[in-house]
Amino acid sequence: ISQKMAAQNEKVLAEFSAKHKGKVEFFPFDMMSPEDCSSLLRGTQALIHAASVSRKLKESSVISVIYPEVEGAINLLKAAEAEGVTRVIFVGSLSSIAAGKYRKVFNETHFADPDDCDAFEKAKLFVEKTAWNFVERPQSSPRINLTVFCPGQLVGPLLKDNDTSGSIIFFKKLAEEKLERLLDVWVPVVDARDVAGAIVSSLANIETFNQRFIICEGVYPLEKLYDLAQADRAVQGKPNPKPPKTSSLFLKFLSIFDSDLRKMMQFYGKSYKFSDEKIKRHLKFKYRNVEESFAEMVYSFEHLSSDLKKNE
Repeated sequence: ISQKMAAQNEKVLAEFSAKHKGKVEFFPFDMMSPEDCSSLLRGTQALIHAASVSRKLKESSVISVIYPEVEGAINLLKAAEAEGVTRVIFVGSLSSIAAGKYRKVFNETHFADPDDCDAFEKAKLFVEKTAWNFVERPQSSPRINLTVFCPGQLVGPLLKDNDTSGSIIFFKKLAEEKLERLLDVWVPVVDARDVAGAIVSSLANIETFNQRFIICEGVYPLEKLYDLAQADRAVQGKPNPKPPKTSSLFLKFLSIFDSDLRKMMQFYGKSYKFSDEKIKRHLKFKYRNVEESFAEMVYSFEHLSSDLKKNE
């Protein structure tokens, strides 16, 4: 766990460690330090890397976003190789598969074009490609068996009230803010616990070694996800009015002046899907129901912060 995250979540981590005593330990370290990475991995059997730069960063330049992600990944891979860790799992992103170019169906053979990615998407893409290049190069030490999972936007209950992941920032806005307009876009989602389950199931499963997997329960219209995010407010009798969809003609006009918007317009108003045949074939698990996952996530938004304060 990063030093910054450890400092920000000291109480939550202490409670989690106490609850799972003897099973979970947290070690604050600096991923940018090769020495820290080696010390962390010494004597371990597997590395699971899911760290990511927060989308709350005000600065989204190459230096602030891409460099620390790629350099940190390289440090971990070098340390794993040096310490004899032969099992490595990276958690990537579906943006590394689908960013910028529309297809009706995406699968694991597809890679995004960096020119179609924002800084955060580029970071995820470059980290994954760096990992594949590292493990596939000629080497004298035992081969690292790499697995990469590319999940959709994560839903489900939260462990802490200050989560700054891109998925949580996005869905929290849907649940709590009064929006003026909705975009006519489709969003891939998966419960975070399904991702965790896939990681655990793959650790010793040789069928998953040196494989890339899409993990996505489904792709839903943003309008449906908004309804799910607002369901609890509706039950309480204080729903926000559903905002209208933004006109595609208006967005097309704006896209003349905005390259990022031009990329989004390839997907605007179009359904698509991610093939998950591969992960179902190799890991044989069922996804959680997305409506239940949303309900648990929204409950976390509303109650986690106050519950933590009561326990102080």
